[in-house]
Order: sequence, then structure tokens, then C-alpha cells
Amino acid sequence: VVNGAAALANNLKQPSMLAQLYGLLREVCTAVSPQVSQETSSPDPTRPWRVLLLNQAIVATRSHQPVLMEEARLLGVNAVYSNHPVRRHGIPRSPVQTAAIIREIAEAAGEGVTTYLHGASGVGRVGLVVGCYLVQSGLPGDRALRKLAILYSAMEKSAWVPQIPETDQQVEYVRNWNADA
Repeated sequence: VVNGAAALANNLKQPSMLAQLYGLLREVCTAVSPQVSQETSSPDPTRPWRVLLLNQAIVATRSHQPVLMEEARLLGVNAVYSNHPVRRHGIPRSPVQTAAIIREIAEAAGEGVTTYLHGASGVGRVGLVVGCYLVQSGLPGDRALRKLAILYSAMEKSAWVPQIPETDQQVEYVRNWNADA
């Protein structure tokens, strides 16, 4: 259910359709047994209930409806939508755009807020941003890419998308990222 909802959410673009999906997720959450819904206290963010609530919050933010975002917050997930469009398989328009994304992630981390990055497959553009964030945090570009590759190799999708970031242009962007940008 959790993975199916995420896959459906990834394919929806229209805010009205996302609002409908949010309603469906609300029904699923209401139908879940009380034992499962008590998992919110678990520190493990990969527990299915936590992932379902997170997906519900992401759907709420992508619907652009403040009422749904507030409802998700009351359920325990304070999600804020921030959109930094990058063309699929592409690179950011400028280093300024990349620096703004990294600054936003760093500010959230400084406040103890977990940041979830989202892209079509979570490999290309997400890998680029995480790689640049690692460089910004002090790793040289090649080491950041190696760290990404090691972490990514444990993921199932690495079997069909073998490289993170996904394109050579994205890899070079991370390798050459200037932390002073």
C-alpha cells in the first residue's frame, strides 16, 4: 500500500488529483489498526507507517492546499513544499540555483528538520543535489561521488539505474562543484 501510494503520487501532477489522492490516503490511515498507527514514536523513519504519513504530507504539499498541509502537520509530519525545478536528466540552471537548494537543506538540518528530496526516480537530480551537499559539507567531489555510490548500491533500484547521479553531465557537475558558489 505504501509503495503503491508513492508510485501513484509520483505520476500525478495536477493539484486536484493530488488532493483526491490525499483523501484516499486519509481513508487508509483511518482504517489502519491502532497498533500500527502508534509507530509514530519510532525513531526509524523507514517504518511503513512513518513512510505512509510522510507520503501523505508530500501529497498534501504538492496539492498546494494549506488545509491539507495543516492536517498532515497535525498527524505528526510538518512538511513544507519547496520547488526547485531542474529538467529531467539535466543540471540546475546555474550554480546560484544549486547553492539555494543546498542552503535550504542546510538551514533545515540546522533546525533539526529532516529534508526529503524528490525527483522522478530519485537518482539523477536528487543524486546531484546530495552530491553537491556533500561537497559543500567538506568532501572533495570524487569522494562525495564514491560515498553516494556506496549508499546507492544498497538500494534495489541500483540494479536497473546503475549510476548516481544518473548522467555523466550530472556526475561532472558534482565532481566540479565549488563549495564557495
